[in-house]
Amino acid sequence: MSDVVRDRVAKQGHILEDATSASESMTTPPPPAAMEESTATPTTTTSFNPYSLENTSRAHRKALRLARKGKSRRKRRGCKCVGRYMQDVQKLIDSKIKEFKDFYLLPKLKESNSQRMFDNLLRLSGDVDATKNDLNLLSESVTELLRNFQGTQRELDLTSRHVNRLTSVVANLSNHMDNMEHRLSSTGIKASRIRARHSHDMASSKIETSTQVKPLPTRE
Repeated sequence: MSDVVRDRVAKQGHILEDATSASESMTTPPPPAAMEESTATPTTTTSFNPYSLENTSRAHRKALRLARKGKSRRKRRGCKCVGRYMQDVQKLIDSKIKEFKDFYLLPKLKESNSQRMFDNLLRLSGDVDATKNDLNLLSESVTELLRNFQGTQRELDLTSRHVNRLTSVVANLSNHMDNMEHRLSSTGIKASRIRARHSHDMASSKIETSTQVKPLPTRE
């Protein structure tokens, strides 16, 4: 790409040299002989136009202007916005990391403070171990209590089965007693009737014997 640019610049330089030489020839007065010839034979002259031989695009005209001023085309540089954006992002990341360290990490402590913290951690570890042992004992006691509850539940189930059996036996006995009472009540009525009939017969016989005429006593 740079070779192409150099070729174009060199070509434009040659064109400019031709143009300047043509302009100088036009500005310098011709010799008398040439003037006489020109006056004798009128000829038509055309001005030299260097742009008619090359491309007349905007970039080409800009290159010609820069070459005329003696300046070379500057190389195109990349956009700086990406670099600035990345710098801002890096600064933001650094600030967030610093805030995280200041908030979550312990600052540098003195030796006494670190020793005190170490003692507190040891004491806390001992308390944790003691609590763990107490929890193990409590778990064992709860397990034993659960076993006792299960045994009591089995005993209660057995007792409930025995009570159900006794309830059925009592119900059967009560039914049997009701039947016996009914039978006894029915036989008692019959016996009372027989007894009443027998007493009535005895009373009637007594009345009959009491109403009989006694024979008169005889005198001798």
